[in-house]
Amino acid sequence: MTLTECTVTGNQGEGGGGIYNEWDATLTLTRSSVSNNRAGSGGGAGIYNRFGTVTLNESIVTGNESSNQRGGGILNDGGILTLVGSRVERNQTGVHGGGIYYSAGARPT
Repeated sequence: MTLTECTVTGNQGEGGGGIYNEWDATLTLTRSSVSNNRAGSGGGAGIYNRFGTVTLNESIVTGNESSNQRGGGILNDGGILTLVGSRVERNQTGVHGGGIYYSAGARPT
């Protein structure tokens, strides 16, 4: 999936409040915003990437909150995450990785 000049905001879910990307799926955000989303026990309030590929180009992940799990902004669980000219800021979580949380097997680029 490709999102260009889009806003994903004000959503809520157990995991991946804004976006959930799973199993070999590819997500590309360009000049887009993922903001003010909430996640419960699943984590990854802004973006939850589970064994997929996520690329952020000139995008922002901000103001997301995961109250009970990891990855307030982004939870990268065994996937590939690439950020180019992007910002991850002002996200929070009740445990680990307010901005970005990487779990075992995740590959940053």
